[in-house]
Amino acid sequence: MKPIFKKMKEAFAGDTSWFFFVLFAFLSMVSMPAARMAILVSFAITLFSKEARKRLSLTPPTIGWLAYFALALTVSAVAAAIDSDPLLVPKKGLGKITKLLWFVAIPVCSAQVCSVKRFKTVLMALVAGGCALSVYVLLGETSFAWLQVHYPAGEATAQTPAFVALLKRGACAIGLDGALCRWFADEVWTPWGGRPPCFLYALTFNATLHNAQRLMVALVCATAVLVKVKEVEEVKEAEEVEKAEEVEKGWLLRIAPFLIAAGLVVTCKRAPLLGAILATGLVLAILSRPWKALVAVLALCALAVAVPQSRARLQMLPMEFEAKNGGRALMWTRIAPQIHREHPWGIGFRALTDKKMRSIDRHVEPNRTHLHCTPLQAFIDCGWAGLAVWLAWMALSFRSAFATAKGRGGATGLPKALRAVPLAALTALAAVSLVEYNIADAAVVLLYGLAMGLSAPALPPSATDDG
Repeated sequence: MKPIFKKMKEAFAGDTSWFFFVLFAFLSMVSMPAARMAILVSFAITLFSKEARKRLSLTPPTIGWLAYFALALTVSAVAAAIDSDPLLVPKKGLGKITKLLWFVAIPVCSAQVCSVKRFKTVLMALVAGGCALSVYVLLGETSFAWLQVHYPAGEATAQTPAFVALLKRGACAIGLDGALCRWFADEVWTPWGGRPPCFLYALTFNATLHNAQRLMVALVCATAVLVKVKEVEEVKEAEEVEKAEEVEKGWLLRIAPFLIAAGLVVTCKRAPLLGAILATGLVLAILSRPWKALVAVLALCALAVAVPQSRARLQMLPMEFEAKNGGRALMWTRIAPQIHREHPWGIGFRALTDKKMRSIDRHVEPNRTHLHCTPLQAFIDCGWAGLAVWLAWMALSFRSAFATAKGRGGATGLPKALRAVPLAALTALAAVSLVEYNIADAAVVLLYGLAMGLSAPALPPSATDDG
């Protein structure tokens, strides 16, 4: 452990903004509030550092973000001033637009990742954070589900000690307001109000979509890093280099993809699971032989099917395409067109309400304030212009990620196993965005920022492993 703390001390003393950025990358996997604090500190120090400030630039993903933010702000302000629809809340939506400000992680990431070594360090931080989150999911969430089944609220916690209440407040402050803390606090945390019908049902209900998407991105990074380890070993065997990097010898790197995959399967979230299978297969297909990609994808599919509740969730997919069930099909085919007819120029960012949707069709799922589709939500929020700008933003980001994957510009110095990560991570997030609204999920915004920032790193054309 001493070498780790020594490296952290050296990093803090050498470049404080970089230290806090690496901390941000790790925390983005485990605690959204703490990660936000870290990126703010990194950004502030970057602005005051002449050397780091020079690397801040308007990369294509940054331009796309600023265009979407400006449009959303304009439409929301106009809607808040003139919209008279009592079932919409454009003023509240105008307040929520601050979530888009956290995409500042894109230019900060691009500026901070100025060498191959730094690129690798960010990926390692994401893998480490993903492993920590997976352990939390595997132990914390499963323990909580077991407690729900065997010791429902009101039976085991009639009198909550003061120190437990303090523990909960502290956990909430850093974004860990889940698992055991909710049980200790004796809150009403189940839709059935008491004992859940079974352990697997409780486990599925407790899992969160943003944790699943975090693990999805972490799995992509861990797979690429593991392939890099194999590449280093092959080079060593060929005696083309004398020594592999010490960090790439660790046993944790070898088990990280399997640990993260286990946590992802336990969350039982369909879209991130399918997105992870797609992105992991893409990474392996690009970096390794196609048959290895096929084997890895089949193994992940088998793991998902082996968990009964995950299998049940996947079997329910066809129901989403039946409008009578009040889910996505109803929102996409009936509610979205009706709202657009009433408000062709947009309703404002996040101004949609459950009451508005239920006024159109009472069969829609209760307590929904979005359409479970990011491009469709952009279309409803800001009209045709919103959809066009969002598509342009994604296109610019994918173009940068594709250029990095091809090793163009400064990415020529990146190992082939690592430069495909931004493209794969963006592919996974974009795939999920088609069936979920994740562009304004506070935790997922940070993942987008990292993926887009890494797709346009400030690497010099002669980038090497130094620095």
